[in-house]
Amino acid sequence: MLFLARFGPHADKPDVFKASLEPHLEYLRQKADAVPLSATMRETEDAPAYGFVWLVKADSREEAERICKDDPFYQAGLRTSFELYHLTKALPDVMASI
Repeated sequence: MLFLARFGPHADKPDVFKASLEPHLEYLRQKADAVPLSATMRETEDAPAYGFVWLVKADSREEAERICKDDPFYQAGLRTSFELYHLTKALPDVMASI
């Protein structure tokens, strides 16, 4: 199954962000098969971040939630909000490349 995880902006905790960044990136590296896309949302390329999205591949909604909640940013309280949407592909037999 495919899911879209939408996270709000980070909590204003610069020291926590700095300490959690490398563990967060390592987590994404380890979960690359389950999280093939992790991206920052901005109005324009140079605008401040107003949220983040992940494409999550999981066998169930519960597994997708667990993948999102195990992220070091989530564990450190940097994620201010979190929504999870089930995705249905328009062309299920076509694999998109990014």
